[in-house]
Amino acid sequence: MRKIRLFVMMMTLVLGIGFCGFGQDEVAAAKRTTSPAQQQANMKMIWDYKEQLELSDNQITGIKEAMHNFEQDILRLRSKLQTNELELQDLIQKKADLDNIKQKLNTSAAIQVDMRMDDIMTARKIDTILSPNQLNIWKEIQAKEASKNSLPPARKAQTETP
Repeated sequence: MRKIRLFVMMMTLVLGIGFCGFGQDEVAAAKRTTSPAQQQANMKMIWDYKEQLELSDNQITGIKEAMHNFEQDILRLRSKLQTNELELQDLIQKKADLDNIKQKLNTSAAIQVDMRMDDIMTARKIDTILSPNQLNIWKEIQAKEASKNSLPPARKAQTETP
């Protein structure tokens, strides 16, 4: 009887874990349908809306400079994050001291914060390059593009949390 109870508990655990990841494969497959390179190629940059925004050459230069600096910082931070994550995996695999593992996790988190802050600071820098009218037009363009790239209504309802 005890073996049967243990078997039932194990099967419940295995099936429960399997169902937890059930919908995630569909979402991951949808993301894989276009490669990051394709997504990047399809993404328009602010200077692609030069006429609509009536951007001056100086504004375009300033925006491109801000984006270039952002891209350089992100490349550096991604490399740093990747190295840290490899070191973390090595510590986990070697069953290292938990304090060392926690330190690596905190380092990864700090790098990710730096990446997000870099993104926010770059967006704000670009906002200061634009006039108030240009900024309003740019926000309208972004909202329109975001609505084009959002999930269909039926799929949105499935992903929303109450």
